Amino acid sequence: MFSTLLVEQTVMFFEKKSPLKSSLEAIALFAPPPHNFLEDESITMRLSLINKIFNALVLSKREKRKEPRRDDELPVEIEILTDEANPGPTSVLYAQIKDISAGGVRIWTSVYIPLDTAIMLKIKLLKLGETIGPIGKVVWGNQLENSDMYEMGIKFENTQPEILCTLLDYIYTDWS
Repeated sequence: MFSTLLVEQTVMFFEKKSPLKSSLEAIALFAPPPHNFLEDESITMRLSLINKIFNALVLSKREKRKEPRRDDELPVEIEILTDEANPGPTSVLYAQIKDISAGGVRIWTSVYIPLDTAIMLKIKLLKLGETIGPIGKVVWGNQLENSDMYEMGIKFENTQPEILCTLLDYIYTDWS
């Protein structure tokens, strides 16, 4: 049932601590699927996704990023998370994703969000017809030249395996 070559490639990447190790671990460890697949369908889905990741990795070797990105404009709802140090009501903002990876997103928004702010995203993966809700934090930001818009980088943190699997399926699927 398993492709010998695919299994060997997976082992090779785990041994070399590939930049996509976290993505592959989420799939290879058979995280609970987001749907009620039969076991054979679940394994087939994961093997297909691993194959897509390897193909994307070959194409992305020229990039210095940890994870390949997909340029795609997606609507996103951002909820500012509060903690004991910053109690108060949560704020909800609306923004536009400019690109997305398994590790985070680049957004454009009309409101500046301070660095290190914890946020919850509600990302509408239009082509999959699903919405995911990863948690992240703002790691960089700047105002766009000659504009009242801000561009920001959001890094995902402690992404749940089922969210990661859905996100990887979206990123590595050829939608053309």
